[in-house]
Amino acid sequence: MSEGRRTPQDSRRRHSMADDVTGLGCEPQRGDLVYDTGKHRVGVVTALPEDTGTTTYQLSAEGGGGGWTAPAVRLTFSATVSNDSGSSAVLYVCVERSPGAHALAEERAVQEGRAFAQQRALRILAEIADPCGEPDPGSRGGWLRVRALAEGGGVSVAIVRWPSVISADPDLRRAEMVRLQGHGVRVLFSWAPLSAWQAVGR
Repeated sequence: MSEGRRTPQDSRRRHSMADDVTGLGCEPQRGDLVYDTGKHRVGVVTALPEDTGTTTYQLSAEGGGGGWTAPAVRLTFSATVSNDSGSSAVLYVCVERSPGAHALAEERAVQEGRAFAQQRALRILAEIADPCGEPDPGSRGGWLRVRALAEGGGVSVAIVRWPSVISADPDLRRAEMVRLQGHGVRVLFSWAPLSAWQAVGR
């Protein structure tokens, strides 16, 4: 057998290793864009567990920058949202109030959220906006309305553009996602690189 040639047995062994490590039955490859639910960050896979002899993936930020490692159980890849078809959703938007740019930024975020919902057959029951700047979601009137909808069972999906829309503080963001999940509400991202992934507060 020529060195470097992959046999069917090698492929099966490789998939089995990935399944054992991830527990998800999926196998991110080098160059894949994945979402780290622990750090709430998107990264590019630069090395696989088999490359380093560990159970973690090497990731780097899009466009370069510092890298980090993550166990596969923390990575979300190609999570389906098809089961949400027909579900009621709330669209939450939080944008910077910069002179002359606020209205355009909010409109762009809303249009993106509406398109995201339409693609997934989600019914938007409410569109709620808050100005950015307050790190504690519990201190924002709009986010309190999102909480109320979740607690009242009015929606089963909350659409936000990206994680920092909820809060720039990782601990506060995680607490809010866990709170919504406790009421059976899934948080989904409408921003294109994240739109295939479900946000999980871990």
